Amino acid sequence: MIIAFWNICHKNLVDEIEELCKCNNIDIVCIAENPEGEYLVPGYNLVKSIGKLKIFSRYSLEIVNLLIESERYTILSVENPFIKKIIIAFCHLIPKVNYSMESKLIESQILSKTINDISEIKENRNVLISGDFNLNPFDSPMISAGGFHSTNDPEIAKKGSRVVQGKQYMYYYNPMWTFYGNTKRPFGTFFYYSSDYCVLNWEILDNYLLSSDLVQYYKRVELIEYIDGKNLLHNDGRINRDDYSDHLPVLLELTV
Repeated sequence: MIIAFWNICHKNLVDEIEELCKCNNIDIVCIAENPEGEYLVPGYNLVKSIGKLKIFSRYSLEIVNLLIESERYTILSVENPFIKKIIIAFCHLIPKVNYSMESKLIESQILSKTINDISEIKENRNVLISGDFNLNPFDSPMISAGGFHSTNDPEIAKKGSRVVQGKQYMYYYNPMWTFYGNTKRPFGTFFYYSSDYCVLNWEILDNYLLSSDLVQYYKRVELIEYIDGKNLLHNDGRINRDDYSDHLPVLLELTV
């Protein structure tokens, strides 16, 4: 299964979305910050088109079931007899510029609890969370036990959970940490330049979190730099936000 997420910054990139799906053999794609108006991706079913997200799938709508829809996140289940049953949550969470880290921690706690509750009800621990978290992998809402509780170590994540002050918290693995080891641009999914005294130019705001049961099916994660020959980066390696988006598409492949 190949999944893609792309925040397109309200740009009209319908052709690029179609090419992204076709060139990378995408099964499910989630698009955030869509332009005005409706659009379709040929060969794909429209799963969801309200709020901040549009979700397309080439799977039949009979096996892709919407569980929860809201303005900033959508939770669905994929139930195909030929693949592992998976719960997938796509999100576009509140931005850093308008909200405090404390607010983002509360939002992460609410969403994490919602996802874990559904996982328990469905008796399914194959859970994937994807989207523009507006958080880096090291930010407290991403790593705190009460938040998404994600780690950069897949072996730790496979332990399933840990106990903090007598309460059990489920682990998630975040493979996006691997891009901090890049030796050339891009170093993240989003680039920001500022004259501020303290600025993190490259940020990894778009993440994939895999539950402990799903880690064994992880194959790869990829930052998409080219779509059908179109370079999403400038010649100097920075993201080409003028012609495309200020975010890069991110692809995840699972062996299911």
